[in-house]
Amino acid sequence: MTIAPIVEQLLVPLATATVQHRQMLRCLRREDFVYREEPSIALATAVCIALIGILALVLLLAGALAA
Repeated sequence: MTIAPIVEQLLVPLATATVQHRQMLRCLRREDFVYREEPSIALATAVCIALIGILALVLLLAGALAA
């Protein structure tokens, strides 16, 4: 297993969350801003990071038990 897919799966959501955050800050600066709820990319990013961490832990434990 290479590290490239993991890095890609981590960087893409982080970059997307950063873009969404900047867009939201621009909207908040407008005086006529009206809040509307949207799916949270930041939450999806946090879940992806947690899943990657759990997968890494499982792989480390499996490697330690196999040795």
